[in-house]
Parts: sequence; structure tokens; C-alpha cells
Amino acid sequence: MSDAFYILGHSLDGLSEAFTRGKLLELASLITLACGGSIVNVLAPLAAIAAMEIVHYLQEHGVSIRQVMASRPPAVRWALYYGLVMATVLFGSYRPSQFIYFQF
Repeated sequence: MSDAFYILGHSLDGLSEAFTRGKLLELASLITLACGGSIVNVLAPLAAIAAMEIVHYLQEHGVSIRQVMASRPPAVRWALYYGLVMATVLFGSYRPSQFIYFQF
């Protein structure tokens, strides 16, 4: 258990040096390579997480997303729906793969 706390405590060591020495671009390129070599593979999940966090924050503060969407004109609502469907189609994974539960 002490090893886990050591790793947790030292997991961010050296991160400040990456920012202060101007190696942020190098760090971003390493992350991009680790995620499949495309910046889209990094930015798309980050954008999705940011959108979910914004919705969560708004819901926590009493804003109903359903009411907000219902108050918008139909063209705006359908543009959002269309955008979500297109994002699902564009960023979907269409590789043939074995059903995940067959691995267990």
C-alpha cells in the first residue's frame, strides 16, 4: 500500500518543468503519438469531456438542459441533434472486434 501512495504522490513530479521550460508542444506531441498519432484522437475526447462537465455544472446549479433546449427554435435544436449524430458517425469505431464479454 505504501508503494501505491508513493506512486500517487510522485506521479506529477517534473510536470512543472515541462511547462516552465517551454516543452509544452513536445509534451502535446508525445500525448498525440500515444493516442494514435492524430490530434483529433486527443481533442475529440477532451471536447466531449468538457461538454459533459459543462452540462453537469449547469445541472448542479439548477439549469434544466431539457427546458433550455425546448425554449430554442426547432432549427437550433435540430442542428444540435444533427451535429451529435454526425459526431457519433465521424468519431465512431468501425473496426470488427470480438464482443468484449467473450474475453472473460
